Amino acid sequence: MEAQIGLAEIIFGTLGLGMFYIVLKRLELVWRHRKCVEDEVMNEYREGRLKEGQPDYEHLIAHLGNCEKCRDKMTQF
Repeated sequence: MEAQIGLAEIIFGTLGLGMFYIVLKRLELVWRHRKCVEDEVMNEYREGRLKEGQPDYEHLIAHLGNCEKCRDKMTQF
C-alpha cells in the first residue's frame, strides 16, 4: 500500500516546521538574555555610547528586567 502525501499535509508540515523554528529562535533569545551583562556594557550605557537597536543595548534592557543582581549593579554606578 502506497501512502500519498496530499497538499494539506505538505502545507501543515511546512507550517509546523516554521512554528518550531520560531519557538527555537525565541528560546535562544530568552537564553541569551539570561547571561549577566558585562560591566563594560553597563558603562557604555551610562555614558550614552550604547544606542537603541544595538545587540548589547537590547541584551541589557531585556536582562535588567529579569536580573536583580544586575539592576543593583546598575544603581551602584
